[in-house]
Amino acid sequence: MREHVVRKARAAWMAGFLIVLAGFAVVLLFLVQSFAGVALLPQRGPEVPAAWLDVTAKRAPGPLRNLMPRTLPSGLPLGVLALATMMLGATIARRQIPVLEAARLAAEDRLRRARQYAGEQDADGRIEPYIGARVADVIDVEVEPK
Repeated sequence: MREHVVRKARAAWMAGFLIVLAGFAVVLLFLVQSFAGVALLPQRGPEVPAAWLDVTAKRAPGPLRNLMPRTLPSGLPLGVLALATMMLGATIARRQIPVLEAARLAAEDRLRRARQYAGEQDADGRIEPYIGARVADVIDVEVEPK
């Protein structure tokens, strides 16, 4: 695998992770604002009419009616947008995993082959043929397969 492809995949993974982290910070601020009652996020945004919330509260079962809010928090649109941003960042990071995994496996294989060619063998005592070997040298025709 080419090095520039791996570098780009690592950078994209890191960017996706940072996007998730930024979205998490905004969602965390929204939660703190909602539970503590402190205005940490902008107060502007679309308002849901109170009549809609009253209709929803009337449909809820008895014990849940008291738990339904009378108004929605003002930072809700920003919190939902931040949650969508977190999902986008996670998607970006997740799409880079196969490239990074292939690069990791190639590096492990490269190290294993260097160790093997230096005279060491694998744990099972197997030595792989080198690239220029003929097929007849690699396959033992007298031994029948199990």
